[in-house]
Amino acid sequence: MSRDPVPAVLIFLSDLTRFTTETKVRFLGCVADYDSGNVLLTHHYPRATATQVVAKVNLDHVLESARPVELQKGAWVNVVGYTVGRSEDPVYVADVGKTAVEAVVCVKAVMLWGDGDLNLDDYEQALQGRKDTGTAA
Repeated sequence: MSRDPVPAVLIFLSDLTRFTTETKVRFLGCVADYDSGNVLLTHHYPRATATQVVAKVNLDHVLESARPVELQKGAWVNVVGYTVGRSEDPVYVADVGKTAVEAVVCVKAVMLWGDGDLNLDDYEQALQGRKDTGTAA
């Protein structure tokens, strides 16, 4: 039996609701809020939807290596982590923009890094292209 690490599934943040607990995922999100070792991330894609999914990311395993600039409101970060479930806590949906929240999905991060010079349109087109051709989830 192989003990190789399970690869992360590259997804849009909005796709988090499709995965079961303990699925290893990788996604991009914008920091909406940070509090007590948890960060709220948003990425309203596709923009035509009336609601959005929010990721509540637990940073216990990566907090020491996270740079303060990566946790500031408005920063774009990449996350690799495991889905934990959904949150019903209304505190975590208080300030994520004008779009209604469909779901808050909890993720336990194992890696987090800033995205630097992000061209969001290029990222969305590239990932959507991979999804359309079946090379991404």
